[in-house]
Amino acid sequence: IPVKSDEQVSESKPGSVPTAESSDSLALSALTPSLVLTFLVPKTGFFCKVCNRFFSGAKEAEINHCKTIKHYENLQVSNTVTVYIV
Repeated sequence: IPVKSDEQVSESKPGSVPTAESSDSLALSALTPSLVLTFLVPKTGFFCKVCNRFFSGAKEAEINHCKTIKHYENLQVSNTVTVYIV
């Protein structure tokens, strides 16, 4: 990957968006797909905002979590849920 000199960096405008010509100089083709894919992290599941916990898609874990004493205690402290009795 080509590296710009200090003069080239100082000549560029701050906040400018690279054009197609300047992005070609980055030589992105030199990056191997296996290296690029290491930055991708699949995330599927559910996040309990009350307990600040993430659950990976298993319905049983999510349902069981909502039945725990810790979840109930956190729910009591949290103002995220308002129950209206009519």
